[in-house]
Amino acid sequence: MPTIEVSDEQYKFLKEAQSLLKTQDSRCTRDPFYCIMKKERKYGFSEEYSSDFVWCNNDTSFETTKDLFDDIMENYESDLKLCTLDYYGVEGPINNKDLESGFIDDVDNQYEMVYEDFLDKHEYYKVYYNDEHKLDVNSNIWSLFEVDAQEYIDSKYGSDSKAAYSYACSSWRSSRMNKVRDFLMEIKLT
Repeated sequence: MPTIEVSDEQYKFLKEAQSLLKTQDSRCTRDPFYCIMKKERKYGFSEEYSSDFVWCNNDTSFETTKDLFDDIMENYESDLKLCTLDYYGVEGPINNKDLESGFIDDVDNQYEMVYEDFLDKHEYYKVYYNDEHKLDVNSNIWSLFEVDAQEYIDSKYGSDSKAAYSYACSSWRSSRMNKVRDFLMEIKLT
């Protein structure tokens, strides 16, 4: 049987590569080969052709109704309280926590849309969008190892990135690549 000699450093790398291949998430993909996908948000769709919406005011967008409420409280707190007092006929000061829960509940569920005129008056609008997921051709990374893709994302986009993510495509038509993967997974390393 032919044998090969490897340095201690090469042997250590082979053991690490084998461990990574055996323990990484294949994401239910045969012969996974990892790349980088990027999410691009396209705005300006009508409601029936969009996947979701954000609230916008000038050049600022708000992903959640809580974010919208916080911005309104920062900029228009007295107007919001006055609007709430006028609509509900409440007398006395309004508890900010109650105001927040009432505002979020109304805007999210659109029961009576108490705040519709308020939002229009202060130029807060729904902007509908679709998210498109595309291969990040500028990343130039394809790897047998999921960790390589994640390290690239962490270095370029940050560890809490929502713009890019690793993706498992399949190398099932790449017979030589699959033989390398099989070799690394099957070789007996003691």
